Amino acid sequence: MLWDSLHEKPLITALSETFDGAHPCSLCDSIAEGREEEGEKKPFLSESKTLAVLSVAARLPALSAMDLSYPDMTCSAGVLALSQASPPPQPGQTA
Repeated sequence: MLWDSLHEKPLITALSETFDGAHPCSLCDSIAEGREEEGEKKPFLSESKTLAVLSVAARLPALSAMDLSYPDMTCSAGVLALSQASPPPQPGQTA
């Protein structure tokens, strides 16, 4: 409403009319109508009863320790041989 009023009225007047409650916009009117309709509705009362069925608690097997053994190492770092990189060929040189 403020934006619409600013096109027709000075800022002070538009602000006071927007928030005084005496000049509702179309959105304010719609909200007021919705609140009136909500007030007229009666709350829903359920006539049926719901019976709860409780199941027996499930029993889980006892936890056992897991085997965390690892296979033996078959090689060591000394066995691994990495080849050294050769320098890149120079221009005009054949490989």
